[in-house]
Amino acid sequence: MITRKQFLRGALGVSAATLGLSMLHGCDEPTRIPPNPNPTPNPPDAPGNNIDAPEGGGPNCLANGTESTVATNHGHILVVSKEDVAAGVQKDYDIHGTADHTHTVTITAPMFATLASNNAIMTMSTLNNSATFGTHNHSIMVACI
Repeated sequence: MITRKQFLRGALGVSAATLGLSMLHGCDEPTRIPPNPNPTPNPPDAPGNNIDAPEGGGPNCLANGTESTVATNHGHILVVSKEDVAAGVQKDYDIHGTADHTHTVTITAPMFATLASNNAIMTMSTLNNSATFGTHNHSIMVACI
């Protein structure tokens, strides 16, 4: 179970990402921000970290898996299983879901290591075109449950 502090930080982070992507969506030429190939672990007070969790409690990716939040979402789904976190090997995910188009999201080995240490990660989907939403990508947060 996450604390109120963790929830609010996560919600604020996703809101900020959504606002930023909404502003990019209005531009004539959207820019793809590539995922960081060498992500650093989140600071101790970042969303998804369990600094307020009691000893032995809190989010645990290896035991419980993850939940993903797709910014400016319109039907995409990303499922990162606890088995994928345990394997720790770079993997590409198709996040099509119910949208009229697809995107790919790459989770790297260092990102899986961050998840295995019960810290959230942020990444970006590929830049793809949609008849409804134009050319765009999505910021994605994957957090432990």
